[in-house]
Amino acid sequence: MSKVIHILIIEDEIADARLLVEEIQSAEYEVVYEVVNSLDTIEEALERKKWDIILCDYNMPGFNAVKVLEIIAGKDIATPVIVVSGFIGEEKSLELMRTGARDFILKDNLSRLIPAIEREIEEMDIRRDRKHKEILLEQQNKLIDTILGTSADLISIKSRDFTYQTVNSAFCEFLGMDRNKIIGKSDFDIFSPSKAEKYQKLDAKVLITDEVEIFEDEIKKGENVRYFHIAKNPIYNANGATVGILTSMRDITEFKLAVEALRENEERYRRLVEVSPDGIIVHNDKEILFINQAGLKILGFDNDELIREKSLTDFVHPDSLDIAQKRLEQILEFGEPAGLIEEKYITTDGDIRFVETASVPISWQNSRAVQTVIRDVSKQKQAERALLKSQKLEALGMLAGGIGHDFNNFLTAILLKISLALKSLHNTENVKELLNQCEHIIQKAKGLTQQLLTFAEGGAPIIKPCSIEEIIKQTAEFTLSGSNVTCTYSIDENLLSARADENQISQVIYNLMINAQQAMPYGGNIDINAENVILSENNQFALKPGKYVKITLSDSGNGIPKEHLNKIFDPYFTTKERGSGLGLAVVYSIIKKHRGYIGVESEQGNGTTFTIYIPATEKKPLPVEIEPISTQISEGKILIMDDEPEIRESLAELLSDFGYSIDTASEGGEALEKYRIAKQQNKPFDIVILDLTIQGGMGGKETIDKLRRFDPQVKAIVSSGYSNDPIMANYKDYGFCGIITKPYRVDKLISVINKVLNN
Repeated sequence: MSKVIHILIIEDEIADARLLVEEIQSAEYEVVYEVVNSLDTIEEALERKKWDIILCDYNMPGFNAVKVLEIIAGKDIATPVIVVSGFIGEEKSLELMRTGARDFILKDNLSRLIPAIEREIEEMDIRRDRKHKEILLEQQNKLIDTILGTSADLISIKSRDFTYQTVNSAFCEFLGMDRNKIIGKSDFDIFSPSKAEKYQKLDAKVLITDEVEIFEDEIKKGENVRYFHIAKNPIYNANGATVGILTSMRDITEFKLAVEALRENEERYRRLVEVSPDGIIVHNDKEILFINQAGLKILGFDNDELIREKSLTDFVHPDSLDIAQKRLEQILEFGEPAGLIEEKYITTDGDIRFVETASVPISWQNSRAVQTVIRDVSKQKQAERALLKSQKLEALGMLAGGIGHDFNNFLTAILLKISLALKSLHNTENVKELLNQCEHIIQKAKGLTQQLLTFAEGGAPIIKPCSIEEIIKQTAEFTLSGSNVTCTYSIDENLLSARADENQISQVIYNLMINAQQAMPYGGNIDINAENVILSENNQFALKPGKYVKITLSDSGNGIPKEHLNKIFDPYFTTKERGSGLGLAVVYSIIKKHRGYIGVESEQGNGTTFTIYIPATEKKPLPVEIEPISTQISEGKILIMDDEPEIRESLAELLSDFGYSIDTASEGGEALEKYRIAKQQNKPFDIVILDLTIQGGMGGKETIDKLRRFDPQVKAIVSSGYSNDPIMANYKDYGFCGIITKPYRVDKLISVINKVLNN
């Protein structure tokens, strides 16, 4: 099915406009277009309709493309503009780009038109999506502020170190304290020691079990005692890790007093219940005997005439029905009250209500009955869900993964171009040195993409036994080389191997050491300790019991301000002018994916200590096989599949120079056809190099499946910028014979090719 594209063409030559339309239609687009050639018709077309793309000639009667770009900018229109014209010179081309043109294409070379249009439409969609998400996030934050500001409940958020991060106005008003004097403090700074100890134990239980704790408590305020229904909920970040506690405290003093008063005197009961905001119902196991106005309203009735012959359990949702019936039976049989619980009710109109209920046995007209007080907490539940939902950062991982993949594709193309240049400039030492520096910068950029991919959902660790001592020392030597910072080690002689991904743990040590080094600009020392520990059940880190390797890394730098301690692992949080804010977020993500723990202790002016726990194993690390890099001239016929034309062209030329016969394909369908034809002509390919991810086409996984069905003996190498993709980690399981991770040097690729061919 053809894709529909709406194009505004600004052109005074109809023949040229038709050429543009035909070129776009050749790419299987259904083109809906309009041709305009004056300023008035341009403005009318822009106001009348939204266009996917604008194609504009440079020279028009009475005006040029710069004037058109100024008109579009004045109307705040986001539609991308591509100038399609004859040769106009470099100075005018630069002026167009500064004015807002997205690209410039010569009329006598329209081969770039389709890629440019598709690129601009894709980027425009990305910009619109990002703007939409920003608006949603702003709306969520405003909603949260409104909820916190208007709720009568005492709401607070604590971090994992049990200090307050957010409290609402009701919380401050009840305590009689300014919000600034509460933030950053613990319960020991606010409540009595016994009360603070109780609350902190419950908070720790929530962090360990990830379960909600609901209880009642009394708090003394002046000469009075207030009773609260308290719910403590875990808060999760985007990685699913528990990062804090949301506490909601509802003052139920009046609720408890009402229940007690009702048991003492029926007359007093009647006067009280009629004005109570809570529903008060007297019933048995068969019918409702009495219900106040608030109860009628909660259940969806105007008067009690229509409800008399119904049982209260008729309104209980099936999810809560079993518990409600058992509670009712026990109250009637044993005569004991039932404490406050939360249940789901269904109103007479079919609406679902969340209610808190408490029941006591009473005598009603000389018969056993139950008095139940119900409070509608549906709005509170909705507010709590909105507040919890806002804590998550769900889009970050996918965003990082996409950036990493695209960036690695570009890096591979650049790296291959550099290889071509190096091969052609043997006598120009300065140029070779500059190109070598470019290559070094690209390897550093590869490290950035690796961090992005690790932070993304796809960054699952490849677990195997590895030596923590070797990782620490090798990473430290590399990181601190040439700096004024030293490193001392205290490592257990019998240190166990870690069950870990060696590259990811090396990234953790590297990021922490870079932070420590930057914290000591005038030099200093980093202390690294590693030892074996055994964690028991219910340990303070909420880790599974067993053997762990404990690593501590301490510096003597400036330390971390107290107000930043709870934010350092948040994505994009940084205090550095040029920092990305990903370093410690990546560290946290890696350790959590290893089912470990990372914590930090710091005091401004006295340095920082990071503590890490990683699962240990008695197994020894496997020996590392060092593959020799071979650049010998070889023979063989190779098919390259990659959706990046720069990669295909450069790789084809480079491999041809090394003696290989090369053909290329942009996606799986084309690769399958070329492989089939070559096989039928008795000129088969000796090896196939498949890019794992093809934008808008058949990728490496599907292609190798179909190739193996056609030729079970096919030899294929998988290539991708997603170094942590499960297929890259277990490529043989998917039918590949070799692997190469983008970006790569050509000599490394040749080594892999020769190894596959020789096997």
